[in-house]
Amino acid sequence: MNIDLIINLFKDGYFWLAILAFVIPVISSLKHIVEFYDSSKKLRSASITAALADPNVTDELKEHLRDEANLEHFRIIYGVRLSTPMLNATMVLKARVGAQVQFRHVLNVIKTSPDIDDMTSLSYRVKLGRFDRWSGWYNLILGFSMAMFGIPLTMLALYSVTASFHAGLLLIGLFCLGMGFYMAKDGILVLSVRHVNKALADYERAHANTNNHSSAATDNSSPDSDTAPGMA
Repeated sequence: MNIDLIINLFKDGYFWLAILAFVIPVISSLKHIVEFYDSSKKLRSASITAALADPNVTDELKEHLRDEANLEHFRIIYGVRLSTPMLNATMVLKARVGAQVQFRHVLNVIKTSPDIDDMTSLSYRVKLGRFDRWSGWYNLILGFSMAMFGIPLTMLALYSVTASFHAGLLLIGLFCLGMGFYMAKDGILVLSVRHVNKALADYERAHANTNNHSSAATDNSSPDSDTAPGMA
């Protein structure tokens, strides 16, 4: 980052160019930060794998490290850090919703750390607090609106390159696009909860019908077993 160039641009009145000269190097440096973070995660996972293969490690510690390995691999693959109970709850939800709901919706739900005390019940549903529900709809609607507003602004700014380029218009359009998609991504949570709960309701109905059929079959077979000795 050339600090002298940024200062001179500010002095000459080129504020938007100065901002661009500052923002672009910062964004480019984020790539190296992310790469370092990813390498540190993979190093921890490799250390756990090596410990599991070490014959000198006790069985008790290996049992703990197996859980840690599952958590680390899940975090590396999906980018979500979970506790062991929450990871188990994720697998239960995935098994119940099946192919009805994409796994990304399950991930969106599990990121909120929902209450999983009643997970063993067939009537279990994911519950959002009132604030989280209103916040989700707010982010979804406003984020989508900002993104739709940012698209024509960005296109107009790019079109104006051939005439008189408006850097401010381009930055506003890009800001609306970025912030809009970011907010909408957070707001997707309310839709994910609805998809997951609908699939859970279908799962409960399917198992209730199965249990009813099993009970009916048992009841129908009971009279035969009762009258059999008498007939003999």
